[in-house]
Order: sequence, then C-alpha cells, then structure tokens
Amino acid sequence: MGAPGCLPSRKMPRSVGNGGEIYQEPELNALEDKLNVSNQNIAQSYDSFMAARAQVRQGAFRLLPDAERRALLHPQPVFTKPERRLHSFDRQS
Repeated sequence: MGAPGCLPSRKMPRSVGNGGEIYQEPELNALEDKLNVSNQNIAQSYDSFMAARAQVRQGAFRLLPDAERRALLHPQPVFTKPERRLHSFDRQS
C-alpha cells in the first residue's frame, strides 16, 4: 500500500496507440513529437561534429614532422635502466 494521501502512479503505455500516439492527451503527444525531432537533430549534429573533429585531427597529424608521426603510429616500448646494486666487493672503503 502507498503512503496516505498519495495517488497510485500511472504506468507508461508499453505500445503505441492509434496513429502513432503514445498518450491519450493531444498536448503530450505533440510534445513527444517535438522531443523526437529535437533528439534526431541532436544526434545529427553530434555525428557532424565528430566527423569534422576527425578531419581536423587528420589535418593536424599531416602537419607533424615525419619522426613525430612515426612515433605516434608505432610507439616503442620504454625500457628503464635497471638500478645498479653495489656488491660488497664494489664498495669503496
């Protein structure tokens, strides 16, 4: 049971009704349509932005000197010099 004074929640419809309407209220259906259009516009803008970003990166990559390009394309493992340990016969007294 719910808390006193609270109304039970209305569940969202699971399937689309007549004519592609989700809700039984025309205002909500109109807002849903606007929202779907806005979401599609955002997705298209994002795709365009990512494509332009990739082109800019490719252009910037071509401006790098050959040595830097090779280093970015084929990174070499970095090895550190091992620490030299002193043995008892290496110590100077």
